[in-house]
Amino acid sequence: MGQLIAKRYRTSMMAYLADHTYVECGAGKAWGCFGGSKNGEAISAGEGSTARANAIAEPNGEAGVGRYLIDGVCHQAANRILLPANRLVTEARGYWLSVSIFGTYGRSAFNMRPDVMGDLEACVSSKTSTTLRARDIPSGTLRLIRSNRASMARFDFKTSSSELATFNVNRFMKDLSLLRQIQSPKSSLSGLKLAKNTTELFLDFMGKELRSDKIGPVEYVREFDRMTDKFQDDAANALSKDDFVRVFRVSPEERIRLSDPESVDMVFGRGVFSAAASKAPR
Repeated sequence: MGQLIAKRYRTSMMAYLADHTYVECGAGKAWGCFGGSKNGEAISAGEGSTARANAIAEPNGEAGVGRYLIDGVCHQAANRILLPANRLVTEARGYWLSVSIFGTYGRSAFNMRPDVMGDLEACVSSKTSTTLRARDIPSGTLRLIRSNRASMARFDFKTSSSELATFNVNRFMKDLSLLRQIQSPKSSLSGLKLAKNTTELFLDFMGKELRSDKIGPVEYVREFDRMTDKFQDDAANALSKDDFVRVFRVSPEERIRLSDPESVDMVFGRGVFSAAASKAPR
């Protein structure tokens, strides 16, 4: 088996932005996941079929995630490509916010390519020292991967938007349970579920508005950032301080944004990020 390596780098000098993630194989071939694919820091690695990873990543290194900032971001694309190695990009800054909004593998259908095996020639010439054994993966993470793979395989993504929203909200609550992230009696699961449902309504409605040209990319990115800020505010109100840290891996006072400057301009056009940029979250 070849080796799949998850990498990350900070997206800009803006401290409140999430890390960009991408995937390499052991010999240096990389899949960009809506962005760059060089000079990153390795955060996770494991053995798996690099040919399958490449098939999942096709045709453009975005792994079929779909619409950027609507169906997912780089974290979901990287998780999909890492599937043959049973790895996730959990160490990336902003990851836990990202999966709270988009899920582990995104909001679109996922072709896991079980028909593909073996390795790419470009990926077998060398191996690095970053290999992690399967037993090094936390048991909760393995449960999460298996549960998400099964539910993504079963769900019909051609269904109605309301059924998709229900699936994503229920998947979010299931993941919280699998990882045992909510432990305090002071936390309101109903409040957190309501916050998640609000994000689904936003992504469905505003995604349709963008697709039909009723709004432009600048307005969409700006409103997406506002939605992300509000989701974190609502989650902070619903959760105890300790549970907020367990869910998002940052303090309740900190806010993160997922819109990546390079990726936004690559997907929507040069200058969109700077035109859409609002003041930094508190």
